[in-house]
Amino acid sequence: MGGAAGPGGTRPPAAAADQARRRTYVEPTGNLDEGTRDEIMALLERLWSDLGLTLVIVTHDSSVARRARNVGQMRNGKLTVRARHAMD
Repeated sequence: MGGAAGPGGTRPPAAAADQARRRTYVEPTGNLDEGTRDEIMALLERLWSDLGLTLVIVTHDSSVARRARNVGQMRNGKLTVRARHAMD
């Protein structure tokens, strides 16, 4: 997670605040049973909702992907992002 550095290598406050709101999770529920998976996803959803975080979750689990507001799919090196309502 990068950001433009300001004078002396420090980040401008807006860039630091923006970075603090982004999180990336790769297979956060990869080896969990369904109950624990759902608990973890509920926690992440609360963080997203309560703190206004942007979450990027990488998963192969379609039940996790269905909970997302937007879904990106990587195929042949090309990323396609669709709003959830377009997938229903």
